[in-house]
Amino acid sequence: MQELSEQAKEIAVDGQLLVHCWRGGMRSSRTAWLFEQNGLKCSVLEGGYKAFRNHILDKLSAAKPDRACRTDWFWEDRDSS
Repeated sequence: MQELSEQAKEIAVDGQLLVHCWRGGMRSSRTAWLFEQNGLKCSVLEGGYKAFRNHILDKLSAAKPDRACRTDWFWEDRDSS
């Protein structure tokens, strides 16, 4: 476990890590606790990566494209010169 903590310190940015697991968070919470015992500051992604991914997909599907996404404006009145 000490080796895992040392590797975490090498990749930490300013001594901080974001820890997550795939689904619920039990493993990531335990891992974050271990890292914090070894001097790192950790944030845990609640619900795991799967919850984060679903949240982002929901937000993207709810977004409505605006005029900046349309391409038909480019061709208006181009042949009338």
